[in-house]
Amino acid sequence: MVEVIVKSPKEVVRKIAIPVNLYRAIRSFVESSFESSYPWRIGYEFSNHYVWSKDGKWKLMVYKTHETPS
Repeated sequence: MVEVIVKSPKEVVRKIAIPVNLYRAIRSFVESSFESSYPWRIGYEFSNHYVWSKDGKWKLMVYKTHETPS
């Protein structure tokens, strides 16, 4: 999970540093999501998050708020 921390209320975040492997995974996911034949192209919306998954491989969860559920 990547957590973005705001340093001050007025500061604009211009760059977010993430590990190279995470960047590559997200980029691959986004680029492959344009292919209509891939089953993970469609996400599912829940009350507090969205989920995309590739069966038996990975699951991407995007939370609607900065707090993760307990």
